[in-house]
Amino acid sequence: ADFMRPEGGVSGIDESQTDPAPSYDFSFGHADTRRPLSFYVETMGCQMNVSDSEIVNSILMKAGMSQTSDMKEADVLLVNTCSVRDNAERKVWERLNFYNSIRKKREQFHA
Repeated sequence: ADFMRPEGGVSGIDESQTDPAPSYDFSFGHADTRRPLSFYVETMGCQMNVSDSEIVNSILMKAGMSQTSDMKEADVLLVNTCSVRDNAERKVWERLNFYNSIRKKREQFHA
């Protein structure tokens, strides 16, 4: 079952005339090891953001990526948040600076 669509389709919409959802294949992995690309999702904010992150996780895993619990090992880092309040936006910018420092350390290690 498609978790994005209610059972029986959306009322009043002829789904035979809509484009199917695109499919993505990230299973190609790394050229040197052929392991799947890994991702890490950090969620900040409300319960709706948590729900959205679960949907993103599901889509990426279905596309062949693997989820990691260690952001330092992730090939892809996603941050799901909103900036409704000034304090939330400040926290996001602090985290982005932190992620950038990790990226720089990884580049030095792999250089």
